Amino acid sequence: MQPWDAEMQKRTTAFANAILDIVDRLPNTRSSGIIANQVGRSATSVMANHAESARPKSVADKIAKQGTCLQELQETRAWLVLLFERDYIDETTAGALTGESDELIGLFVSSIKRLGER
Repeated sequence: MQPWDAEMQKRTTAFANAILDIVDRLPNTRSSGIIANQVGRSATSVMANHAESARPKSVADKIAKQGTCLQELQETRAWLVLLFERDYIDETTAGALTGESDELIGLFVSSIKRLGER
């Protein structure tokens, strides 16, 4: 695994763990259950798809997997906004996690562009 991929795997795993910690603290209501399922799946999908992109079959495969990471990050970010709007997470937590999702999005966009230039 290349150094960039190893660092991204650490970051995407930490991001997924932070989201799962929130999921575990959500109240047991129907609406929070819907959100918990969605945000948990999208955040862990980022981690899993990045792991797959670290050992690609081709450059096109790496770009495709990283594109999936981008989609899942954008979805996770939307769920984080909803969690904040419904008062399930505080402003500090929402800001930190949406900030990390924005940074990860930027890193994946840059990587995809760089890979596309090969």
